[in-house]
Amino acid sequence: MFNAVLYGWTPEAFAAPIRGTACGVASFWGRLFGIIAPITAQSIIPKQGLGGDSLATNRVLYLAGGLTLGCIITIALMPRKMLGRQSM
Repeated sequence: MFNAVLYGWTPEAFAAPIRGTACGVASFWGRLFGIIAPITAQSIIPKQGLGGDSLATNRVLYLAGGLTLGCIITIALMPRKMLGRQSM
């Protein structure tokens, strides 16, 4: 999903002069949160072995779902058309 956004949507959403920067920033955030995600999951899931705690599993799933919903809302609020607008 991340690669679809990075290579499919990001180049189309931004004007040509800042397209490379936009792809670089999107790649940076994806890689950064790829590092942070396991650290966050490690702090949420208790270290009780493989038996697991269903409440901890639910917390991780709700966290992932909430972050996905946040991404959808953020993308929905971004400007649709960049044609005719001055780039930064």
